[in-house]
Amino acid sequence: STLFDAGSDIEWVPNKDKLSFSAPGLKLFQKQDEWYGKPAQVIGMDGNFDKLDELVYVEKAFSETGSKFFGEVTQKMVEYDGQPGSSDGTGLFQTICSLKVREIYEKIAKVTVPAEEAVAA
Repeated sequence: STLFDAGSDIEWVPNKDKLSFSAPGLKLFQKQDEWYGKPAQVIGMDGNFDKLDELVYVEKAFSETGSKFFGEVTQKMVEYDGQPGSSDGTGLFQTICSLKVREIYEKIAKVTVPAEEAVAA
């Protein structure tokens, strides 16, 4: 799995006009590395999101998140707004990991776990 372009080393500072974040800023990255002698892909984020509903801008750049529809990562993050890590990389990557676990579970158990897209009011 990958978040950005597979095999690429990427350091991305999102456009401040499209995503609200506080000083000192926000940076997402992906790089190729080695872990115990094996190739590994490292992903990370420094900084905090100020408005979780704007995360959809970042979600557009991602691939292979395990989401069933565009916006599901953002929707899950908004649902947990105010919880520890909900506005930073901890919450973002925990959310993506949970969606990937669901994807793996569905393959192993040969079942489909429903995902409900929230309807905007």
